[in-house]
Amino acid sequence: MIYNVQALRAWAATIVMFVHLETLLRPLHDDVSHYLVAGQVGVDLFFVISGFVMVHTMRRKPVSAGAFFLNRIIRVVPLYWLLTLAVFAIAIVMPSLLQATRASPAELVRSLLFIPFVKSNGLVAPVLFVGWTLNYEMFFYLLFTIAIALTGRRLDATVSATIAMIVALNIAGQLWHLKSTPWNFFTSSLMFEFAFGMLLGWLQPWRAPVPVRWSLSAGAVAMVALIAGPLLCPAVPAFCRSGIPAAIIVWAAISAETQGVRLDNRWVQLVGAASYSLYLTHPFALQAFGHVSARIGRPVIALVLTPVALATAIVIAIIVHRLIERPMTDWLRAKSHHQLPVVEKAEPAVVGIDSGDGHGGAAV
Repeated sequence: MIYNVQALRAWAATIVMFVHLETLLRPLHDDVSHYLVAGQVGVDLFFVISGFVMVHTMRRKPVSAGAFFLNRIIRVVPLYWLLTLAVFAIAIVMPSLLQATRASPAELVRSLLFIPFVKSNGLVAPVLFVGWTLNYEMFFYLLFTIAIALTGRRLDATVSATIAMIVALNIAGQLWHLKSTPWNFFTSSLMFEFAFGMLLGWLQPWRAPVPVRWSLSAGAVAMVALIAGPLLCPAVPAFCRSGIPAAIIVWAAISAETQGVRLDNRWVQLVGAASYSLYLTHPFALQAFGHVSARIGRPVIALVLTPVALATAIVIAIIVHRLIERPMTDWLRAKSHHQLPVVEKAEPAVVGIDSGDGHGGAAV
């Protein structure tokens, strides 16, 4: 387990929550969403981490294409499907609580199969709206699986083949403008962020050591650039504006840990382990508090409720992770006789939790 990467997962999942505080904080300012948009960079960080972790895991323990993809399904799908079905049930019973989500069987099927579609509000998002990032994640896993199958588990070739497919798809998307939501979605330049992470994982064993003060300084500058990018340079493509700083941050975290500087606080590691649950469940808590804030409409109430809402979302995520996500994942792995990846097995006794391994969701 790489403690600093786990800490980055915790930070990424936490800052993503700020994007969804719009309803709660609207009594403070009508255009409050403009100031919250920086929280979306947590997704870029998740994508880079995901690319890195896949390569890091495969280097330590190569597996077949089928075993890799089965592990990804077991890790990502169960909790996402469970919460997607919960939102769909709300759309049937209390549709007034939702905005653009409808009780449409066709949209439910597309959501469960990670097929992008345009909702009634014009956005490309599944039934559980934060799941749009999982569409990218699962597509990346599919490309990585194909690369493993084509290259016979040779890591260098697998990384090269996956990056080549990402680049080729982006070029194809630029050349052929099809009226297809999945085509336009999966040929997006956001896929380059997975490639950045893969390159970090591939280069890790051969990189020259960098003094900790240099790597931490570079990480701090990249952190500022990452947060400020959406506010100062909204027209710049996200993979440049956010993906490059995110890659520098992940590199700095890994570099620092290899030289003994790591953030291994138990609570930070716990939130990192629960980051996938936090990413998927936080809209439920924040929207509930948002309805209360909107009904009262007083700025002071919004300010008081914000830290309470964030803390509540984190507590709920930890509970979901401990009582639902992890037991469900362990049970499915046992039933499928699928061995845990090495990145999750390393040093479990240090903090008493597993490392998580993809989304981080994030797995996002």
